[in-house]
Amino acid sequence: MAVKKEFEWRAKALLQLYEAASYIEKEIGSTQAAQNLVRQTYKAIDKICEQPMRGMQSHKRKTIRSILIDDGKRRLYYTIKGKKVIGVFIFDIRQKPSKNPY
Repeated sequence: MAVKKEFEWRAKALLQLYEAASYIEKEIGSTQAAQNLVRQTYKAIDKICEQPMRGMQSHKRKTIRSILIDDGKRRLYYTIKGKKVIGVFIFDIRQKPSKNPY
């Protein structure tokens, strides 16, 4: 059995998660939906730490992979470095695809 990798956030990705949850809570008025976003994100992190190659490979950067979160509304982009999985970006897929650097 493979050893579970550790997860590390890049500051930008963690800020994106915080901003998305804050927006949902303040603008939409749903604390529960904001908590669900965070909960789903950490469930996805557990899955990719157990099986890092399960995410889809980026078309633009071959070292970047992604997994859907937030009921398919967002993608968590990550890279694998040794014994770590590093979260690098969160993208709301309802935006223009041209805004996605990955």
